[in-house]
Amino acid sequence: MNKYIFSTVSFILFFAVALYGTVHFHELPPFVYSALFDDWQTREMVFLPLVAGIVLWSFLHLLATHPEWHEFSDKYSENKELSFKNSSTVLHVLKNAVCIVLTLKTYVDIYHILHPTAPVMTGTTLVSIAFLLLSSLLTVYFIRTRHEFLHYSK
Repeated sequence: MNKYIFSTVSFILFFAVALYGTVHFHELPPFVYSALFDDWQTREMVFLPLVAGIVLWSFLHLLATHPEWHEFSDKYSENKELSFKNSSTVLHVLKNAVCIVLTLKTYVDIYHILHPTAPVMTGTTLVSIAFLLLSSLLTVYFIRTRHEFLHYSK
C-alpha cells in the first residue's frame, strides 16, 4: 500500500509541475539563462529535467518489476527471494525520489524565470532534499534487510 502512496505523490507532483509549466510557457522569454555561466538556452530546455525524470522513472520501474534482470551472485541464493524483494523496494523508492527531485528542479527553474526577484530554492536546497530522500532510502533499506534477515534466520 505504501508503494502506491509514494508513486501517487510523485505522479501528482510531476503532472502539477508539467501543467504549471505548460500554463506559463507563453510567459517564458524565448531564451532563458542556462546553468552554465554566460550561456543561454531555448525555453523548451527548461522541461529537460521532466523528460529525464520520466525516462529514469520508466527504466527503474522496469528494473523494479523484473528483479531477475539484475541477478545477484550465488552467495545470496538461499535468500534470493528476500534479496529480490529488498531490491524491488529500494528501486521503487529510488525511482520516485529521482522523479520528485527532478520535478522540483523544473518547478524552481520555471518559478525563478517568471519571478527573478523572488527568493527561491537554490541548488544547495535541492541537493539537500535529494540527500535527505536518499539517506532515508538507505536507512529504510538497512532496517528492513536486518529485520527480514533476522526473521528468516529463525
